Amino acid sequence: MSVETENPAEGLRRFVELAAHPPTSPYRNLEPFRFADAGILAGRDREVERLVRLITMYRGVLLYGASGVGKTSVVNAGLLPRMVSEGFWPHGVRVQPRSGQELVLEAISASDDGEDGFLPSAFAGADERGRLVLSAREFPRAVTAATHLGAILLVFDQFEELVTLFPGTTGLRQAQDGIVEAIVALLRGGAVNPGHDPREPQPMIPVKLLFSFREDYLAGLRLLLDAQPELVHQSLRLVAPPQNATIEIIRAPFVAFPGHYPRELSDNLAQQIGDSLGEHREGEDPPLSELQIVCDRLWKATAPAALLAQRGVAGLVEDHLEDALSKFEGD
Repeated sequence: MSVETENPAEGLRRFVELAAHPPTSPYRNLEPFRFADAGILAGRDREVERLVRLITMYRGVLLYGASGVGKTSVVNAGLLPRMVSEGFWPHGVRVQPRSGQELVLEAISASDDGEDGFLPSAFAGADERGRLVLSAREFPRAVTAATHLGAILLVFDQFEELVTLFPGTTGLRQAQDGIVEAIVALLRGGAVNPGHDPREPQPMIPVKLLFSFREDYLAGLRLLLDAQPELVHQSLRLVAPPQNATIEIIRAPFVAFPGHYPRELSDNLAQQIGDSLGEHREGEDPPLSELQIVCDRLWKATAPAALLAQRGVAGLVEDHLEDALSKFEGD
């Protein structure tokens, strides 16, 4: 969906309405939650509220946590619908080690059917899926221009790529420096307009930046943190939901959309799944990936209680792995 084919503000509102509808499947397996899955996200209200407050208060915010704790899901299905309702226009951003093409605006998947299902872009030149490649030098000016259509939220997903994709060669270090300079320019106000008197304060543009990354790369982001040390205190460390939230997460799709799905995982079965996960992990908080895999397989089964009793949590996870490996050809 492009800005030219529909009023962008109307397009955003339409997707907020779509996010209130039930998605096709109640579970995501190993895929992250999308904007369209807002109705089935559970156990994350406190984290979403905290993120909304941080982004409202500060220009730049860090979101970090271990791999698999659900950072992307919390952002897509929890934060973004809230920020749209608050008047912000979200855009995904990734970094890449290509000189003159260091920043990539990416489409945010919004609908459940995969057709015409992307949030519209406020950036001139973006394709119908919202994708646009920009140089680090161009980026602040492009963002400044986009804010003329509304307040912008830039979500830098997998921001650890600023470290992992840029080995220490001179050319790539220059690209990395350019990305940091562009980000710092936005954090400090925005692009300097032609003719702006450098002795005058730079007018602040309506933009917010969220950086989401794996926590083991926090120290590796020293280039940015040295320039903007306050970011460390404008942050949220995300952890896996506690085990006592397992039943709420399992039952959330059926509570949110009663009678919609042709079959459900009952309260009793949800309790059994939670107990089995706790035993499997010896009391540790269960990984969201395992919980989603188990629930997805049981929901698709004709006799889920019998399958859980027969295979257990460990067996269901092993079955998923075997099915995935069987799709590869040869050795």
